[in-house]
Order: sequence, then C-alpha cells, then structure tokens
Amino acid sequence: MVNKRWTCEDEELCKEMLRCGKSYEEVAKKVGRTVESIKNKNWKFWKVNKKIIHDIDFARGVFLKNGLVLEEGQNYKNIIAPMTGISKEGYKAYQSVANVRNGHPPLLFGLGNPHTIHNIRVWLSINEPLYKLTSDSFDGTDEYLNWIDDKGNSFKQTWTRFQWGLRNPNTKVERMAETKRRKPHEVRKEYNELLADGWSLMEGEEFKYVNTQVPLMVINEEGYRAMTALLNLQQRHSKPSIFHINYFETSTFNMHLWLRLNPNFKFGSNYMLKDDEIYRGKNARYKFICEIHDEFTAIWDNVRSGHGCKECYLENNRGKNNVNYNPNKTDEERERGRYIRGYDKWRVAVYDRDRYVCILCGDSRGGNLNAHHLDGYNWCKEKRIDVDNGVTLCKSCHFDFHDIYGYGANTRNQFDEFYTHRHCLKKPIRGG
Repeated sequence: MVNKRWTCEDEELCKEMLRCGKSYEEVAKKVGRTVESIKNKNWKFWKVNKKIIHDIDFARGVFLKNGLVLEEGQNYKNIIAPMTGISKEGYKAYQSVANVRNGHPPLLFGLGNPHTIHNIRVWLSINEPLYKLTSDSFDGTDEYLNWIDDKGNSFKQTWTRFQWGLRNPNTKVERMAETKRRKPHEVRKEYNELLADGWSLMEGEEFKYVNTQVPLMVINEEGYRAMTALLNLQQRHSKPSIFHINYFETSTFNMHLWLRLNPNFKFGSNYMLKDDEIYRGKNARYKFICEIHDEFTAIWDNVRSGHGCKECYLENNRGKNNVNYNPNKTDEERERGRYIRGYDKWRVAVYDRDRYVCILCGDSRGGNLNAHHLDGYNWCKEKRIDVDNGVTLCKSCHFDFHDIYGYGANTRNQFDEFYTHRHCLKKPIRGG
C-alpha cells in the first residue's frame, strides 16, 4: 500500500475513529494508509478515553450550547464536516462542530454558506418586511440580486448595498422626497429598546437623526452623556462610553459631572477641573483645583482612582494614617528615623566635596563611606542638609567616633576633639 500525502481531513478522520475506540487496522483500511504510518503519527492519546464517542447527539449538544438548534435529518461524519444549525431568529448557520465548539461566529451571509438566500429572506422578514427577494441563488456579495420593493417595482441591487440602505435606484429621488427614513418617534423607541438599563435618548435628539451611522446623544440616570450610533446598538458592537476621545465636548462635561458627583471621594477634599481644560484622553494630564491646596496637575485616570492632589495624599498618609505606623516607637525614635527631603543630595554633595575620601584615614573604597553630621541629626534640625555640617568618614572611623561619644546629641566640638586625638594635632575641620 502506497502512502499519499496527509490532508487535514484524513488526520481529523483518523483522530475521530481512534477516539471512538477503533483499532489501527480498521482506521488504516478506512483511510487507505498503512498501520505503521498511523502509529508514527503518535495519536495514542486519542485512545485513552474510549468512553467518548462523538455522534449526532454530541454535535447536537455542541450546537445547542452556542444558541443553535441542529437541523433534523443530518448525518454526523466528523468534527470538521459542516452541519446546519438554526438560530432562534431562524437564520441557518453552516459550520463544523469544531468551529462551533471553539466559539467561531457563524457565517450567515456569504458563498461559504449554502443557506445565504434563506438567511436574506429571514433578515427581510425582521428588518424590511415590505421588500421581497426573488433570486434563488447567491453568487457573492457583489453580485446583483432581484428584488421587489414595497410598491411592487422590480429592481436589481447587491446584498451589500441593500444592507447599507440603498434600495431601488430608479425611485431614489422619489423616496427621498417622501422622506422614507425613520420617523422621530420610531428613532426614540428603537434607541430606548436597544440601550442598556438606565440609558435613554436625550430629549430632542430624535429630530437630528440622519441614518444609522450618525451618532446621537444619549443620557443616563446620573446625568452622564454619550454619543452612540444606532448601527452600533443594533450590532451590539459597543456600549455608551462616557469618556471618548472623539467626543471631547460630552467627555469634558462628564469630567465636571463626575467631580461634582464624587465630593470628598478620597481624602476629604473637593476637586474641580479648570474651565479651559478639554478632554484629551484618559492618560492625559489635566489641571485641577483642590479646595484646600489650590491648583495641581494629574492624570484623569489617577484622579478617578483616588490619586489626585499630592498634598492631600501626604497629609492623609502621615502619622497614624500611614500603613507603616508603629505605635510602639517613641517620638525621639520617630524623629531620628524620619526621612528628610534633600537628604540624598546632601550625602552626595558631602562626598563630592571631600573627593570621596575619608578625611581621617584616607580610605576611598567604594561602598565603605558614610556622611557624618558634625552637629547631630536629631537635635540640629536646621543643619540636617547643610553641606558645611557634614564630613566624609569610612565605616571604621565612623564607628570609632560613636563608640566614644555615643549616638545622638553629637556636636562639632566632639568631632574636633576626636580628630585631634586621632592625629595628635589640632587641625580645623573641613567645612567648619
């Protein structure tokens, strides 16, 4: 037996038969292959669970889980053979069990679906009941089909253009004169039926209706506004978005409204957006006014999540409000361990002035230097980041000093004494 090139259909059929418990010999005879070629494919795992048998009931269950009822009178072949499923609206989808199981959307209109003509007639019964399709074959979306309009006139039009709203080209001018578009009360009714709960078409917007692709303004119960087209609601493509870069006017209105509806939302301070600001996207920076700390700049998404005015944040994260607050510490311990803004720059400035060398022993090894306060850090608050109040010491000399004079309440005179004793002569301290 000569082996030919494997195809996807042969592989799926082999897997399906092995899954159903068929032997290698039966499978080889069915597909016209040798037993060795099938074994070389390493499909043993398909025979592990012999209780799984895919049949018409299995296909019916897969279609039903995805909102489709399997049409009666069909025979199940394998998971890649297309079958016909019927939706609750009456559309017929022509899909394989594998595609349905994997969540692929059904193709309702196209050459790949032999039921396209049926589906077009179902669409007409739902959306345009006054029109009729007289063609019995479908050759593609760009091919002209035969139609009959609501007045009994025959015309030709493609299915794609018909969906766009183009009807009988011979009566186009007449139909425009008759204003054959949706009436205002019909527009309002359809919008309110398709919108999510709490949303409705804004008063007077129904009179601005042009076609299904032109957006109209909708409003919800809280007062937020949004722009959405009827076509998007019909196809369920999107929900009303209160912040959209393409509709900056309504988005700016919603920003002001959000700040009014969320007072004291995080730190007890009300924020207001500056009047000259317009919406530029959720990650853009805007100018706000804090009722306590005046003006600040922040990203809109950060403000909505509670990270707005930095001063409000710092005030509400100090002391007992801080997550790292330790009630067992004394005030002296808190003062000693408190971080001072500019302290890092002070250390670098002291090292740079002393050329990264210990002024006592000359040690310059990297990572072995400390910046020492001449007048103690804990009591001389006004000189904590004064470069003239610091000197560069290595770790060994630094420990020697504190072993003699202790930690805290150190003075410049103590260091002069230590320096003189270390060098057996009195020299002025650098920076003093």
